[in-house]
Amino acid sequence: MLDHHLFPGRNKLAGALGSIQVPGAGGRAQPLLQLASLVSLAGKLEPDAAERLWSSPEDWGELGSPVLEWIEQVAEGLAYVAQGAAALLDVDNLVIDGAMPAGVRKEIAKATRRRLARVLGERPEPFSVLEGSFGHLGPAIGGASIPLLVKYSNDKELLFKE
Repeated sequence: MLDHHLFPGRNKLAGALGSIQVPGAGGRAQPLLQLASLVSLAGKLEPDAAERLWSSPEDWGELGSPVLEWIEQVAEGLAYVAQGAAALLDVDNLVIDGAMPAGVRKEIAKATRRRLARVLGERPEPFSVLEGSFGHLGPAIGGASIPLLVKYSNDKELLFKE
């Protein structure tokens, strides 16, 4: 989204933040998706604990230190990408959402804010890290709303207005 308009890009790949290379373990660059996905978290867990990620996106129960380590990795990668986006496009917000419990989303947002406070604190307008609320329903909500908008609305940018 740019200025409340959907910007798909020439190749329809705009916003594919998961493919951006970020510093990973040992300083090696890797795609944000490898670092910040639920698949990467599942790889750090025992099989029965990993199953909870998929079967219960609203409540993972206690998964211990692997989740805390993953949150820090996610925050580091998101801060890196947000810093680049703020420099390139002068964006003001990063929205964190996904198929995870609200508490995990909140911790990712807090950790990302801490990292960005150091590098984006001098901006004339503040940079905000916000928590989304769609969770695991996001793809379904987005997927259902766009065809309805295209078919029944005269204003194709209705979803993107305040």
